[in-house]
Amino acid sequence: MRSKPSEPTLIRALCRDCGEVCFGSSIARLHVDADSGTARMSFPCPKCGVRGVVALPLPVVNQLRRAGVAIRLLTRPAEADEAHAGPPLDELDAADFARLLEQPGWEAHLQQR
Repeated sequence: MRSKPSEPTLIRALCRDCGEVCFGSSIARLHVDADSGTARMSFPCPKCGVRGVVALPLPVVNQLRRAGVAIRLLTRPAEADEAHAGPPLDELDAADFARLLEQPGWEAHLQQR
């Protein structure tokens, strides 16, 4: 006897543009912060395609996990705790960097280690 394939779990959420939408659990993603335990679900709206993000309480996270929603554990990179010499980057630094990336041969400016 063959077992029936399990039907996808339907999730209801709010899209900021479309209002309440319904979609299958296979397109949702859970993002859980390893340090704080806070969780968010992201999903592409089935109506407009814009990615929505919703904060979730623990009981809902557990239900979505059981429904097979993919989980991504977010961890703080070790580099975030390193001491860095020099001033922080500002908007002008970012603009200069973006301009540099638009020029052919920008790779030549990278330092080799």
